[in-house]
Amino acid sequence: MRRRKSYSIRLNRKKRHKILIESVASSKKAVDDSLFKHLQIRNLIMRNQQNDLTEEQKIPLPFFLITCPTNKSDLMIDVDHDGLSAVVSFTHNTVVCNGVVYKSTDILQHMKLDDKVG
Repeated sequence: MRRRKSYSIRLNRKKRHKILIESVASSKKAVDDSLFKHLQIRNLIMRNQQNDLTEEQKIPLPFFLITCPTNKSDLMIDVDHDGLSAVVSFTHNTVVCNGVVYKSTDILQHMKLDDKVG
């Protein structure tokens, strides 16, 4: 009887240990991802603050990239009167097409901004 109890306690400890290790790994990944996104945004801000950039070369935040059909007649953009929001809709061959929306943090990871700032 005593052996079973001892075995059960060890098994529970191993399970708890495994769960804790997985939790720590998951938390570490979340912190790393947040830090990476912070650094990307910081690098973009530093890039935008360079004196030799024109207003057209600066990239405002936040921004989104939306994939949509190439036929511009299928694309409708309704910008709100304050200019701060817009509704983008499009159809493709009379079928509503669900475009993919990429956030600024998704795009910044491909821009290699870390090479340009020290």
